[in-house]
Amino acid sequence: MTAPVTLRLVEGRQTVDGCAFTATAVVDRTAFGVSRTVGFIARELAVTIEIVATTSI
Repeated sequence: MTAPVTLRLVEGRQTVDGCAFTATAVVDRTAFGVSRTVGFIARELAVTIEIVATTSI
């Protein structure tokens, strides 16, 4: 199952050999069909993604 997720860019920075980005998102797990353990785990989960892109020469 898939559902759109909006990423919010928190930081973008240059590195020695490329660049790096940090983004956050809030994922509603019920949008992905995950409904077990309701009450034990929050319905919405905060996600942080860090991406590093380097050049290859």
